[in-house]
Amino acid sequence: MHQVASSTRSRDGSKALAIVDRPTLDMAAWSRHTGIVIRNLMVALKERQEIERLTAVAACLAEPATEIHVVHMFEIGLPHNRADADGLVEDAAEVLRARGLIAKDLVEVLTAGTVAGRLAKVARASHAEVVVMGSRGLGRLGGLFGRSVSHALLADLGLPVLIVPANAAARPDGFRRILAAVRSEDELQAAAAAIGLLRPPVEVMAVHVPRLVAAHSASAQSSGFIEAPELSGVVLTETRRRLHRAGIWAATRTLARSEGVAASITGKARSWNADVIVVGSRRLHDWEALIAGSTSHDVLRLSDRPVLVSGRSSH
Repeated sequence: MHQVASSTRSRDGSKALAIVDRPTLDMAAWSRHTGIVIRNLMVALKERQEIERLTAVAACLAEPATEIHVVHMFEIGLPHNRADADGLVEDAAEVLRARGLIAKDLVEVLTAGTVAGRLAKVARASHAEVVVMGSRGLGRLGGLFGRSVSHALLADLGLPVLIVPANAAARPDGFRRILAAVRSEDELQAAAAAIGLLRPPVEVMAVHVPRLVAAHSASAQSSGFIEAPELSGVVLTETRRRLHRAGIWAATRTLARSEGVAASITGKARSWNADVIVVGSRRLHDWEALIAGSTSHDVLRLSDRPVLVSGRSSH
């Protein structure tokens, strides 16, 4: 890892020499360019196996002045003790401090409510601007009966959430190839803000999978309407314009939906070798997603790379 020396000021007012890795300084330069600076970031840590990949992803987002809050929910009755929980967050925080970053550790004892509900409260209390967490890749039924914390947190919280599947890894030099899946023009503001949180990308590709819409048919053999794919041109043209206005230059592609929307997105991410997928979300609970469907849940289930779910749209 390439490192450089940086002068910092300690609490007593004296100057100190800090060793900061080059990717962290690159992140600061990108944030100045886009105007987005992450001041507070929360890492929701469930188990020791997540430390390496979640701290690596958090380091890709953080700047030298970012406060990273490493949080673990200690559930009474589960087969581990409080000392183990304390050691878990302390070890993760130490990994981040070794990278020259500011990290605080916290164990919350869960006596009532849900893990996701308490995590949402901690995120708000710590003024987190983005949450990093793991995922077991549960589908709609699995999420409903297997208590998917990532699905529930998305429904409870409007912040961007960067979810790292168990089989995903972060590049040591950051997210250099970003695949942004856009469903409609209403998502563009949130998508641009989410992309701006990431390290300066080499390439951004915005993709759109046309939905099937009802179209009037003049054919005598037809009942009057047929299902036809919507046109991506308007959505992608506006996507390119809005991202460009935010200082983000992106190529655009229309994807075929022959395998389903989520499969098309994750398949393109693999073939294009994207480092991260950015996707919008209606923030549905699992029971709602079971009825109405959720592309973001399906992408999380199928993805083998980190997925950044953009913040709740204001539209």
